[in-house]
Amino acid sequence: MEVYWGLKEICDRMSWRDIHVVRRYVMLHGFPAYKKRRDNNPRQLWYAEEPFIKVWLTKQMKDARQEMINKASTQVYNPNMVRRTG
Repeated sequence: MEVYWGLKEICDRMSWRDIHVVRRYVMLHGFPAYKKRRDNNPRQLWYAEEPFIKVWLTKQMKDARQEMINKASTQVYNPNMVRRTG
């Protein structure tokens, strides 16, 4: 089980460019990153574990797919909206 310590390592794993993205995804999208003390360090560091990241990514993909399906199923065919060329 791989553990990513610090915002920079988490950004590298997720291919995000800025460390502030991690905090935004934690707050807005429920990204599984937590604060924890490492060894004898008095400061709390951000960390994330690979199994939780994989579950989160899978959930994000399923939610996006379901949203696309719902959007496609609610669209109604309107013949007046068809573009006519000629």
